[in-house]
Amino acid sequence: RKDGNAPTEMLMLIEDQEIEEMVERLIDSDELLMDTPFLRRIRQEGRQEGRQEGRQEGELRRQRQNILHALTLRLGPLDERLITALDQISDAARLEALFTAAIQSATLEAFRAVLDHDERGE
Repeated sequence: RKDGNAPTEMLMLIEDQEIEEMVERLIDSDELLMDTPFLRRIRQEGRQEGRQEGRQEGELRRQRQNILHALTLRLGPLDERLITALDQISDAARLEALFTAAIQSATLEAFRAVLDHDERGE
């Protein structure tokens, strides 16, 4: 029987595991396969996403440091519990609000009340 689908029919007879192994061998034996336009684009997108995530994390770290710096300058030494609580926050808008609270709070307890209030979601 000749219908032009012989390669497709042959592939259907091969187990998925065998196909995976064949592809892995092809990739291992031919590094040029790893440099296709599609894979270059995927790698580029991955690098861009990584840079963006790095910038966002850097911005969050800067916001946390600004809060700690403002609190220390205005209200004195900070305890580890407060520092740890700030380190857990990854919402930029919340950190911005806490920075405002750090500048406006008359005491560390007042700032802590804002922080605790935010943590409870009230």
